[in-house]
Amino acid sequence: MKKSHIPFLLFGLFFAVIVLRLLWTFGELRLKEDRANTRSNLVFVYRRLEQYHYEHGAYPPQQDMKSLLNTLGISKSDFEKTRFFDISSAEYHAFNRNQEYSAQNMDDPVLSIRVKSRVFGKHERLCVKKDGSMYYSDFETGAKL
Repeated sequence: MKKSHIPFLLFGLFFAVIVLRLLWTFGELRLKEDRANTRSNLVFVYRRLEQYHYEHGAYPPQQDMKSLLNTLGISKSDFEKTRFFDISSAEYHAFNRNQEYSAQNMDDPVLSIRVKSRVFGKHERLCVKKDGSMYYSDFETGAKL
């Protein structure tokens, strides 16, 4: 290789590192925006759950998220746009009176969804409760983080 090609090679390598760093940063920012929109969407669903509870005297029975959205009269167009997390992959955990008392309040359902905090990070479960509190739990074990 000639000495005249070395500066071009170094410049190309430097440019590639800069571009990769910009792409990484853009991905992290997009992921952060999606997490915020996902939290907003879960709070929106929870408000509709509260409205349903007020109108019918009880929360809807246990069902998958697509059925729950149908029950609550929510369409996909009602949500903030997300690219990484699909609201229909969330889970609705209705309170079961046969289960023992847990960390949740006696009649409060919980909504949860799998999210990532980093582009190549592990999945966490984002949980939303009636009082508006949100917490993350380890996806595999369910332990609060």
